[in-house]
Amino acid sequence: GGVLNRWEYVVAGSGIGQATEAANAALPGQLCVSLQVYQIVKRNHWCKGVYCGGNKSIIKVKNLSAAARSMIVAPLTRADLTEDLEPRMRAFIPGPVLFAIRESMPDWWLGQLRKITVLFINLPGIDDSHANVLDNLDRVMKSIQETTYNVQGSVNKLLQDDKGTTVIIATGIPPLIHDDDAVRAVRLGLNIISALKVLGFKCAIGVSTGNVYCGSCGSDERHEYALLGDTCNLAARLMQTACKGTHPTFLTDERTFQDAKNNISFVAHPPIKLKGKTELIPIYTPSSIELSVAIPDNTTPTSQRMLTWRTNMQSRNNLNMSLHTYYPGFEVQSQMVEERLQELLTKKQTT
Repeated sequence: GGVLNRWEYVVAGSGIGQATEAANAALPGQLCVSLQVYQIVKRNHWCKGVYCGGNKSIIKVKNLSAAARSMIVAPLTRADLTEDLEPRMRAFIPGPVLFAIRESMPDWWLGQLRKITVLFINLPGIDDSHANVLDNLDRVMKSIQETTYNVQGSVNKLLQDDKGTTVIIATGIPPLIHDDDAVRAVRLGLNIISALKVLGFKCAIGVSTGNVYCGSCGSDERHEYALLGDTCNLAARLMQTACKGTHPTFLTDERTFQDAKNNISFVAHPPIKLKGKTELIPIYTPSSIELSVAIPDNTTPTSQRMLTWRTNMQSRNNLNMSLHTYYPGFEVQSQMVEERLQELLTKKQTT
């Protein structure tokens, strides 16, 4: 990545596939490891295990040795933030977190239940079997970042697992909130397909709109800015369906369709059964975008505003940022809340 000085940290390699296979083989209460891991720990007499069913690449751990149980793992130590280290670390911090730090927002601000639109994008042409995987991944991420920031979206995560390489993106994450976030997300997905096609890559996209927890989770030692909720799960399921080849490679849910249908043309498909869902799920594919959609392209001030926003969020000395400037609609929302509170107070006094 690196666009607007924002970098994504990704862990990839054969170990990810081994861990996924072991996790899928383990039943509740069991510990399973890959054969490669078992060969290492067995060498140190740390545990004993047996093959997990008929799978000879996965070992079910039966018991740990006394040496393994008494092993003391040194706790992680906190590194002092030097002047040259802090800017580098800020490049890996999500924009909403930088915003909260910069504006001295209360702790609850980083834990909100918000209506947002989530995109899960699978990149089937990028995996660790290719020698130039890092170069390809960097080129693709830069393209995705540029396209995402152009509609004031947020890249939440880049990961590699048994599903391949996946990028999670959202529109509507505070403080970049808009009335047309679903439209922006669909437009974003179409633009990403076009941008990656130029680079010689394909992708499969699942989009869902709904209430999502947007905020930090973790311990005092480490926090992660996460998107949690059924909306995210649905977007992931739609992406997996789009990868199979039995449906179009761009699928949205009903709520995204309803929020964007006045600006974007869609094709409806027969409802499908998805894992974890008891009812059939209606699905749609965007076919075209009407000219009336007022979403800027790369030549408009939006890209410059995003650059300014990201740059100022990473600046320790710039004190000219204001909540009202980069939280669209904040003044209107504040006024509505104040008026409603005043109504309630007046009603309470009269009764």
